Amino acid sequence: MKTNKNTSNSPNADTKFFGVPVKCNKTDLPDYEKLIAYWFLHPKISSRNVKYCLNQLDEGIMTIERLLSLTRISVNNQFLKLSNDANLPEIMCKKIQDWTDAFGEPTASDWAYLEKNHNFKKESLVNEINKVSERDKAPQADFHSPKEMATCVKERVYGQDKAIDMLSVPFFQQYESKRRGKPCLIKTPVLLIGPTGSGKSAIFQGYARCSKCIIVPINSSEISGTQWKGTHMTDVILRTIKDKHGPKFKNIVGRDNVIDEYICVLLDEVDKIPHHDQRIASSSGTDFNTDIMCDIMRMLNSGEYLFLDDGFNQDGSPKGYRIPVDNILVVFAGAFSGIEDIVRKRLHLNKTIGFSQASSSATSIDALLNQVTSEDLIEWGFMPELIGRIGNICALNSLTPDLIYNIMTNAKDNILQSHIDYCHLYNIDLHFTPEALHLIADVAYKSGLGFRNVKTLLSRCLTPIYYEFRDDFLIKSVQTVNIDRDFIAKQLNLFTK
Repeated sequence: MKTNKNTSNSPNADTKFFGVPVKCNKTDLPDYEKLIAYWFLHPKISSRNVKYCLNQLDEGIMTIERLLSLTRISVNNQFLKLSNDANLPEIMCKKIQDWTDAFGEPTASDWAYLEKNHNFKKESLVNEINKVSERDKAPQADFHSPKEMATCVKERVYGQDKAIDMLSVPFFQQYESKRRGKPCLIKTPVLLIGPTGSGKSAIFQGYARCSKCIIVPINSSEISGTQWKGTHMTDVILRTIKDKHGPKFKNIVGRDNVIDEYICVLLDEVDKIPHHDQRIASSSGTDFNTDIMCDIMRMLNSGEYLFLDDGFNQDGSPKGYRIPVDNILVVFAGAFSGIEDIVRKRLHLNKTIGFSQASSSATSIDALLNQVTSEDLIEWGFMPELIGRIGNICALNSLTPDLIYNIMTNAKDNILQSHIDYCHLYNIDLHFTPEALHLIADVAYKSGLGFRNVKTLLSRCLTPIYYEFRDDFLIKSVQTVNIDRDFIAKQLNLFTK
């Protein structure tokens, strides 16, 4: 029955319970308060759920009695005492923050109601939440050597130990620079060469996270040089720094508009700068790609400043900021598909080697990529002046099916675990058989896209399951979903091949 909001028995319009406006008559008030208290205590009921249910009450679609009955069942099935679940404080921390943002902080009388009616003291929740908050605010573990940083990154990236070890030195130097507030003048850029999906971006992200610096990923094929129409790399750098600091951006701008910040720049797909339609340009290149390479060199000139354009002042003069080049660590990355031909020619190797990552010659291609030199990069089309500024060249290994499987099952924060965690939000316990995961790894390997294709394959396989999900906190029990090899094969249409 729809609530009559105009009855004389209605509470004052300003009456709130846990920040939620009370819109019922006095007869229903006890049940209404009990319902809101259940909503507040339940870790899976978000502010969006609450607003949805309030709308159901206002429209007369649901009654207080019905909602109270359903919610009580859900609470009894799912709500656990803080002392019995180590993960619940973190969940409730996010839940209370969501509630506070939507309805405001609970009052002293709200907490008193919980203690009286649910034997639940404020301290038992707030103290645990404070522990979570302090833990989140606590600085990351300090690193005392490049080797320690490398060990941390290897938890997330498998099969690329050589590249990780090489990158650990400049990233540790950048880490020390930020910690001491003094640039390291000896660090040099690194070039990562590897096939698509081999982990170039993942390695960079892992190290950038460890170094506590701002991450600036730039797709080299989408930027333009100075005086050319389009997005310049300095535009991306300034936008990223501003987004990171928000309203506090002005706090890092010092005298003469110098930005006091340390950043890590990933110039991805850098192999495409001197190339057009897979044809190698001459070392002189075109005016366009030559200008881009000259702009990149400005970002590598130690002792100078990089100007970050920010439009114009009212008097028409250029407006912008400067950041010390020595505060920037640059990592270049690219697939360089075909550069093995240049290496083979230089080494006088006439044996033909296939190009497909899935072919039996993948190991031989890896061996050739490990032989890439500055001379090969210049023949590829880069300016000698730019190549001369790169400290190390590191080739990544092609990922085998076994490596892809290990990344899915063992790497920290992997995409498979993200799917499992997502399902937990809907009371779904998702299980994959080893055979199913091996099949996904095989398909990803044969695609030539490496681990990058795993995300797409998992999405294709799990979409039919996600289609049936309900964002309903009233689901009473946990459901188990088993994914086997036959299910994966069916979703990927492998039976018809």
